Amino acid sequence: MQVIIAFLFFGVQFAHSRLERDPSVPCYDEKGRPQRCQPPFVNAAFGRVVEATNTCGVRRVTEYCMQTGVTGDLRQCAKCDDSHPDTRHPPEFLSDFNNNTTKFTSWQSETMLEGIQYPNVVNLTLHLSKLSLFYNF
Repeated sequence: MQVIIAFLFFGVQFAHSRLERDPSVPCYDEKGRPQRCQPPFVNAAFGRVVEATNTCGVRRVTEYCMQTGVTGDLRQCAKCDDSHPDTRHPPEFLSDFNNNTTKFTSWQSETMLEGIQYPNVVNLTLHLSKLSLFYNF
């Protein structure tokens, strides 16, 4: 057991020292000292499965309105029908950004008129497909 722990310790130390000398790793300066680093932005939701506990237009055709304008006094309303491609707003529309289209898509839950009231909630679940293993010695 002690041999395995020693091997893991030296393996981590070796990998850490290699990273300190690697110029492609921006978290260390040219002398191997740690410095502030910020990884580039990545849209972790793009192309991932999103699940919603509630989506408009699934049970029946519904109307939803968006408040617009600076004071929110203007309303822009539309129909939501999950069976029609042009008026559906499923959860996968949360992360379907596409540079090749001008069509704006979005997910939409049912409205408060459909019974979504406090303390009821709508949950969105984003599966990142990440697995972490932890070992305790």
